[in-house]
Amino acid sequence: MTHLRPPAIKRTYHKGHVAEDLMHTARILLEQETVESVTVRRLTRSVGVTPASFYNHFVNLNDLLLQIAAEAFTECTRELRYLQRNSANRTDALKAALVEYTNFAYRHPQVFRIMFGFVPNAVSHKIYHEAAMRAFATLLEIIYGTDMLHLHDIDGTRKRARIGYGLCAMGNGLAVMLAQGQIIFNKEHRQSRQGMIEGIVDALIHNELGEALGRKPAQN
Repeated sequence: MTHLRPPAIKRTYHKGHVAEDLMHTARILLEQETVESVTVRRLTRSVGVTPASFYNHFVNLNDLLLQIAAEAFTECTRELRYLQRNSANRTDALKAALVEYTNFAYRHPQVFRIMFGFVPNAVSHKIYHEAAMRAFATLLEIIYGTDMLHLHDIDGTRKRARIGYGLCAMGNGLAVMLAQGQIIFNKEHRQSRQGMIEGIVDALIHNELGEALGRKPAQN
């Protein structure tokens, strides 16, 4: 199975590749430091261009960051398609997708932050929004076995795909908690994370929540 990772451009800087070089430098900073450390001045100094040159390629810093997030969503869609084709069934594909989703957040927490909420009003960024919607549509297709995301009827999609929205929100919350070390494991982290996530999916499939809520309260 492949692994999600921020794409990297491996080449020496060239004046004809300023935009790519700026994004490549930003990716390196995101892997080594935090998203707050990425500034226009720092990027342009590293690439060897003026700050004015930055704005010939990007509207602002958020534009660059959201393009990096869009690339990560595109890689996510490729991974989901791979799992869709190569898993024994949709249940296995869903488990593997959520495991890889949380692993990505664990390995690349700063890119994950940009993908989910760091930039205000990110949905207004066309490239970012389209890439995010493609990834979400693919996840829904794994769950339901058919195309469920209809942007012309988004209210209807929310009603028809409630489980999909819920699983996406659950996966996001788990990913954040795991990436921040809020869930403690006694055993090897990767295997423990996988076992926990697969167990949660099984619990949802077998309606353990309904059973739990249906039990009579314990008597004191």
